[in-house]
Amino acid sequence: MSKGLKNRGINRRKSSKKGMTIIETVISLAVIAIVSFTAIGFIKRFSDVNAKMIYETDARLTVENALECFKYAEDETQFFNALNLTRSGFVRQGGSYILEDYNYTVVIAVSFPPEGAASFTCHATNSSGRVIVSVTSYTKEVAA
Repeated sequence: MSKGLKNRGINRRKSSKKGMTIIETVISLAVIAIVSFTAIGFIKRFSDVNAKMIYETDARLTVENALECFKYAEDETQFFNALNLTRSGFVRQGGSYILEDYNYTVVIAVSFPPEGAASFTCHATNSSGRVIVSVTSYTKEVAA
């Protein structure tokens, strides 16, 4: 090979610069920021949904336990004692039992008349007023 064919005007020196340029750094930081903000958004939405499911499940279980207490109670005193064993925090206001938790409220109304059927109604709502679970009417015969 001839000498002229070998070089052909191409500079074969290696670049002496090491590291990243400012543009490369800015682009990589922008990519990291975009990926991070997207991931944070997904995590936040997931944690909000998870928290909502937890308190709604807690409200449903509270209502289910209250209904079971009603099924086996023979009078209102027995119902209230059983209710407080399953979940503390119920307060009697008038003819209702109310539990106010951080994210939901459960309102229970029971009636144990001397004769006839005992009745149970219950509504659980979240902090914005949306109904989580509702038992509109449950009745049972009271043993005389």
